[in-house]
Amino acid sequence: MANRSNKRLIQEFRSELYKLFEPWREQVNEMVRNAVEWHLINNKLVDIRNKCCDFLDVCLFELASRLKHEKTIKGKLRSTTPILQRSYGKPCQICGERRVYNICHVIPLEEGGPRGTGNVVFLCPTHHFLFDHARLSKQEFDKIDKSGLHVEAV
Repeated sequence: MANRSNKRLIQEFRSELYKLFEPWREQVNEMVRNAVEWHLINNKLVDIRNKCCDFLDVCLFELASRLKHEKTIKGKLRSTTPILQRSYGKPCQICGERRVYNICHVIPLEEGGPRGTGNVVFLCPTHHFLFDHARLSKQEFDKIDKSGLHVEAV
């Protein structure tokens, strides 16, 4: 009985994954057909990978609860996990890269800069390094959104 129940649970997970994955596959195919820039396609694929990992975490949690407690405790699918929030999601304000972002303090904390959102911009590691070492071109610097920054930071 338990073996049949586990097989049914696995089949449910497989079905849910296919339901989640099909629209993403169509979106990527559409992006390729429309010759969308490669970095935007790459960002979409990274996003899909991360959502699949979140889904698999939920599946493993539910399977483990079934094996340990002989009943399924439902997991909850999150949009992002706290560990990954700084690894993907926000685009670099200069190049748009979404794989990894850094929280870049405009006024460094060690120089008395405030800790709030009015003192940070989101940049990829390369542009963060260039920003910190005053090596951004004027064109790159002008792409940074300064609307949410404190007056001192602008």
